[in-house]
Amino acid sequence: MSSLYDLVKDMYSEVGRSSIDSVILVKLTFVQFTFCIRSMRKTIEKAETNMA
Repeated sequence: MSSLYDLVKDMYSEVGRSSIDSVILVKLTFVQFTFCIRSMRKTIEKAETNMA
C-alpha cells in the first residue's frame, strides 16, 4: 500500500483540514462496490457499525 501513497501524494495538500487517508478511501470504495452501497456516507456508517 505504500506505493499508493506515492501515486496520490501530489493530490493532497499540506495545509488545511486533514483528509481521509488514501488507503482507507480505497478500502471504503472497495466495500462500497462490493456491497452495492450508493453513498459514501452510508458506507462509512456501515463500516463503523460492523467493526464492533
